[in-house]
Formats: sequence, structure tokens, C-alpha cells
Amino acid sequence: MNNPRDVANEVIRCIRAGDIEGIVALFSAVNRRKFGPDINASRPKLMKVLDKTLRKIGDVIEVGELREAPSFDGPGGVVAYLREEGDEVFVVTLQKEGDDYVFDDINSPSVASYQSLKLIE
Repeated sequence: MNNPRDVANEVIRCIRAGDIEGIVALFSAVNRRKFGPDINASRPKLMKVLDKTLRKIGDVIEVGELREAPSFDGPGGVVAYLREEGDEVFVVTLQKEGDDYVFDDINSPSVASYQSLKLIE
């Protein structure tokens, strides 16, 4: 998918639904290598990851604003706003692979770090 908002919203849907196949299809190449080629063998580990990320996204069902990811995430990366808690902003981090955006992680930069990123929309 080449629309970062659509990818981030699909990530949220997959996490909420416990859709392992769906989330794996959105993974970056790095995440695919981390979990290996056999989804069934990695299913318990992937379910733990989905459970952990479900707690991070809270009750969010759709992302908010989009910002350019920090340069250390690679060129073309995007962060999609989920929610704020204390001095943390929870975001879906997407990387650019070719023409597509792929799921990297759910991160929580500080409010100041997040606000320093360039707004896309």
C-alpha cells in the first residue's frame, strides 16, 4: 500500500482483530526476517507482540495526524499519531520500502520529540 494513513489504519485493525496473517503482510522486511518464514511456528510469539501492541494503542481505532519519521528511521518514513499519555505520544511507525509503506513498530517518543517532527497533513 502506498498511502501511509491506510497502512497505519490497517495496522490498528489487524492488532485489534488479532489478525496475524494481516499484520505479517504489512511487516517491513526487517520484521519479516525477525519472525522467520513460517508464520505458524512464530504464532505464539506474534500473539504476544499483538497483545503488547494492543495495550499501547489503547482504545484508538483510527490514526490522527501524520508526521515525517525521524531520520534514523530511514528515508521516507512516517509516524501516525495514536494517542498521548503523560509525556509520551504513541505512534505507528512506518518505513518506506519501494513505493509502499510498511509497518515497523508502535513507538512512544516524548511529546517534544514528536512535535519537532514535520507535519505531513
